[in-house]
Amino acid sequence: MFVPVVIVIAAITFALWFAFGPAPSLSFAFVTTVSVLLIACPCAMGLATPTAIMVSTGKAEMGVLFRKGRRLRRWPR
Repeated sequence: MFVPVVIVIAAITFALWFAFGPAPSLSFAFVTTVSVLLIACPCAMGLATPTAIMVSTGKAEMGVLFRKGRRLRRWPR
């Protein structure tokens, strides 16, 4: 029940900021929506980000985890 409620609240936040927010309203709407999601589910974002980095770099099979983003910016070298 928690996740659908959070998604609905985030969608309502996006719609309100997009309709009534100051210019550039799309940017403000996006930032506030992500803020709602981060405040409601910080642990999920903290787990999803390293997992997404592992999968997107194709190194998940090798068990390689990057400690800092510096190496990803220079990848593949």
